[in-house]
Amino acid sequence: MLSAVPKSWFSWDFAVMDGTRPVADIDMAFWRRQGTVTVEGLPFKVYREGLAGGAFLIEDPGGAVVARAEKPNALFRSFSVEHAGRTMILRAHTPFGRAFVLEDGQRTIGTIAPDRFWTRRTTARLPEDLPLPVRVFILWLVFVLWRREASESGSTPA
Repeated sequence: MLSAVPKSWFSWDFAVMDGTRPVADIDMAFWRRQGTVTVEGLPFKVYREGLAGGAFLIEDPGGAVVARAEKPNALFRSFSVEHAGRTMILRAHTPFGRAFVLEDGQRTIGTIAPDRFWTRRTTARLPEDLPLPVRVFILWLVFVLWRREASESGSTPA
């Protein structure tokens, strides 16, 4: 289980913990669709391929794509996430809630949800067989959507 804690009150940057052990940092760039995730000391680049569309990618320090995510439909809060030949669906659990589920076929294999209603503190229960950079990438995707929604509504959860 991973937990993500905002680095400061209004920040969209997060410290990611596995239990009590720090394992990653998510640094959101000023531009919402890119950033850096540092996983166990290694910097990974996260970004969207195009300005108006395209896949979301995570690249390892050598520039190799580790995983990719595409939005099958711009109107729905969901992604098709591909890693090592495996395709999973990350989607909002309900139309208006902030919780997300990760599905492999018809089976739910993970969840990501804020710890409370008005917080960005987050708990992610994602499969341990996914490499840590991929799990952190999935968290980043959720934070990209939350940040966009907060910006559109004019609010920022604490």
